[in-house]
Amino acid sequence: MSKINAIDSILANQTLSDLNQKLEEENKKNQKLDAEIEKLQKLKDIASQRANDIRDVVEKLSKDEHEKVGPALSKFYNKLIRLNSNEGINIVQENEGISLVDDKGKNIVNVLSNGQISVFMLAHFFAGINARNDREKMKVFFIDDLTACMDDVNMLAFMDLLKYQMTSKATMEQLFFITCDDRISKLLKYKLKGRGIELRELLETDFA
Repeated sequence: MSKINAIDSILANQTLSDLNQKLEEENKKNQKLDAEIEKLQKLKDIASQRANDIRDVVEKLSKDEHEKVGPALSKFYNKLIRLNSNEGINIVQENEGISLVDDKGKNIVNVLSNGQISVFMLAHFFAGINARNDREKMKVFFIDDLTACMDDVNMLAFMDLLKYQMTSKATMEQLFFITCDDRISKLLKYKLKGRGIELRELLETDFA
């Protein structure tokens, strides 16, 4: 009987030892997991802070865009659209960002035609380069064929504004203009040559 008790005691001690070893191993795993969780929490806090910093920068840039480009945008838009009314476009600052409104304060971003959107993009382009003229060291710009959606009146207004901008060279020293419309190409060359502006036509074969 004593031998059986001794064996039971040995087995019990072995079982207890095994359990203690497993408990120690699990505790080490838990400590390792706690360290990983703490590390991830720190990374999460850093990421959250950086996200807040980025939002602050975006908000600041949006405000800067509104303050510097906004006032000139309506002027260039009206020059390009050639309206004889007060139906201009203004940029207003809102909590969600910026919005486009007419002179009556009505949001118009969803009612602009393709031609009006093209005019707006060009107006924003000219307003932007004029607002940032003092900071722009390399005054070289690119325009894809936005005039494709514009009517003849708007297109002529764009050509006139473009040639005067390039004549002064105060804001624009070189321009790359892309078009697939031969009519627009001929008109642009005519306008620029008439002002003595140097130009070079590059065709698809020139890149072969």
